[in-house]
Amino acid sequence: MNTLHFDGKLIAKKKKNENIFQTFDGHTTDALLILRDYMIKNKNVLEEFSKNFNIDFNTLCNLLFLSVYLHDIGKLTDAFQKRIVNGQSCGSVSHAFFGLPFVNSNLPEHFDTILKLVVLSHHSQLYNSIFDPENAKLENKGKNIGYNTAYIKKHIEGADDTYRKYFSDSFTLKYFSKDERVDYLGSLELNNEIHKKIHYILKRNINNKHKDVKTKAIYCLVLSVLKHCDQKASKNFEDNLDLKEGTTHESIIEDDLKGINYSLDLFNISDTELLDNNNPYLYQDDIQENNVKGIDYYGIISAPCGRGKTESSLISAINILKKYNKNKIIFALPTQITSNAMFKRFEKVFGKDNIGIYHGMSRFLRYGDNEVKDEDVRELVYDEKVFAKPITITTIDHLIYTLVHGYKQADYALGNILNSVVIFDEIHYYETHTLRHIIDATKILKEFKIPHIAMSGTLPAFIINELGEDYKLIEDKEGFDFKPFSIKQQKHSIFDVDTIKKIKDIYSEKKKQIIIVNTVDRAQSMYKKLKDELKNDIDEEHLILYNSRFTHYDRAYSEESKEKKIFRLKNKEITGNWIIISTQAIEISVDISCDIMHTEYAPIDAIGQRGGRLNRGAKKSEGCVMYLYEPENHTPYCIRKDDIDFVEKSKKAICDGEVTYRLIKEWCDKVYDDIKLTETNLHNVFECCILFGKSAREVRGINEEEGGNLIEIRKSDYATIDVIPEKYWNEHKEDLRKIEMFKVKIPYWGWYSKYNDKFYPSDKNKRNIICTIPYSKEYGFDLKKIEDCEEHTIIC
Repeated sequence: MNTLHFDGKLIAKKKKNENIFQTFDGHTTDALLILRDYMIKNKNVLEEFSKNFNIDFNTLCNLLFLSVYLHDIGKLTDAFQKRIVNGQSCGSVSHAFFGLPFVNSNLPEHFDTILKLVVLSHHSQLYNSIFDPENAKLENKGKNIGYNTAYIKKHIEGADDTYRKYFSDSFTLKYFSKDERVDYLGSLELNNEIHKKIHYILKRNINNKHKDVKTKAIYCLVLSVLKHCDQKASKNFEDNLDLKEGTTHESIIEDDLKGINYSLDLFNISDTELLDNNNPYLYQDDIQENNVKGIDYYGIISAPCGRGKTESSLISAINILKKYNKNKIIFALPTQITSNAMFKRFEKVFGKDNIGIYHGMSRFLRYGDNEVKDEDVRELVYDEKVFAKPITITTIDHLIYTLVHGYKQADYALGNILNSVVIFDEIHYYETHTLRHIIDATKILKEFKIPHIAMSGTLPAFIINELGEDYKLIEDKEGFDFKPFSIKQQKHSIFDVDTIKKIKDIYSEKKKQIIIVNTVDRAQSMYKKLKDELKNDIDEEHLILYNSRFTHYDRAYSEESKEKKIFRLKNKEITGNWIIISTQAIEISVDISCDIMHTEYAPIDAIGQRGGRLNRGAKKSEGCVMYLYEPENHTPYCIRKDDIDFVEKSKKAICDGEVTYRLIKEWCDKVYDDIKLTETNLHNVFECCILFGKSAREVRGINEEEGGNLIEIRKSDYATIDVIPEKYWNEHKEDLRKIEMFKVKIPYWGWYSKYNDKFYPSDKNKRNIICTIPYSKEYGFDLKKIEDCEEHTIIC
């Protein structure tokens, strides 16, 4: 390609499917303008980071400037220019890789190494075999790369002028990029020579001298800022509608940056705006701004359900953010369902654009059926995946995997977490295996000096002990003494004839009931039984079956979804008495209150959590009762012979009569009095992945079916597989963008292997598994009708 076609200017960006270009200088300037604005708005944040890790603030600023200034220098080659102008893939001439010989500075050796690694990895996360010649599909003919050395020299020497033009009022430029010529630039084995530099100089330098938390923190912070500036500059160019076909552009960023870097004024919100009532509860007085009793850096908030824990934790987080100069808040929740509910609450306060939510189905909650292009959805969800929003709601799994290379952008995401306040919601909810990982994760957060808060409604003492003395406990003493309901233990099954009659009689008394059983199969059986018993007295809107074995579409997304119907019941848009039948899925995911609850025995903390949906937030029971019934067995809480049977221990601890949450907490302590959490391998994997280390696939496994390799946060006694009900596949197979909404997790051994003839793959690659077992939005899969299914002949 003759670069004179562009008046001698080299290109960095080309619009997708259009002949519209941006020059190398223009893109670099745009990225630097975003950096300048970021440094102005986050000066206190960067100073706090420097203090925490004992780094000279000015040196950190120099490192940030040089990383952005040099990040695309590898695009100044003939090979890259030919490909980008012709609209070809540039992967084989990776600009991050082939630019490495020119990323040099007079920074102290440690910081210069970090500079090189940040530029090298701004498109590919570091791991042990990164860019290995046998794996990387790189251009192997060094002379064909064709470095434009004159342009490179000009760019390197222009750093000082660029600094004076844009950054002289932000920091002092003490360190400079250097034009160091190396003797292998024209080598036919150029990629092997660069690979040697990566693995035998940079990697060895890190492993032998600087494999520590401080190095990880500096690297991740600089990487996150560089990627932020680079990506937002690219997006601004791609989204600009004023650029005409066949044109080439310099910098196009406007002075106001179109809101690319949010202002921390976003968090200047009063406590009263966050609280549900104008009269704070007594314990909430202790978390008000500037109250010396409040949480200072690490804390625990313990309060019964319906007493404002979420708002209290948010107020505490904002107080910490202001006092210790942080710029983000992250909520880590147990399930996707709880994340969805939290997102809806917060977007009303902070605005939808300022709230991120990330989990497997979050894109459908966020963007729905709007006509958003696939690439736009990926980009929007990407911001949320890496915690780029002021407030991000996610699952605990995603947060923990960020610490250990659990996905391809983990180091970028960790850079954003470093200046965040993290909140763990309902920390008592997790089974022991996951809780071990959470406790170990908090230890890593403390090494990074990341403030965090744990919330709980029924907090066993052993969790407080595991967290340690550094955590300030704020407790709702007033709420713990309320008596919202009575417990009445039954000696028989919830399916007993007398129980069914009791449920019918209570329904006729116009009372609202929730029925909770311990498995999906039993929930389905109860639903069918009550639907038959009440067929002349109840309609579909007043009898709802809710559990995790529905498609996302039927559970949460459609206008007639389970969650939206329950929301309408709560808001009395649907009037009258009602019955909800559920599994433990309702324990923390659905904000609704009933008059009477029927539930099978479960571990005591689960019983307490279920009680949060009974006469929610009330001081007196006023006839509200929780009936406890004998389950068929103790699945899913006790499966193997060597499991501690917490259901049986809970049965022995519980007493009939009016209860307070203080009493439930005492029962929790009694049930879990001998629990000792053993250490996981999380910290070992974290240390391995300081820089380089394991790949995401090695850490986590390639997909859910394969399972975790080094780190498995949730222990599954029952393997599951995602399937699509055949009726939905036939309706939506032409729109694969939405097909994820119609997947359901089913037991692998109990269903998929046993009824193998009822499943078939969508194609020869088995990208989707179709299930022919009858399915309805009302009931889910109906195994009792399985004999009616037609077998499918698979033609691949």
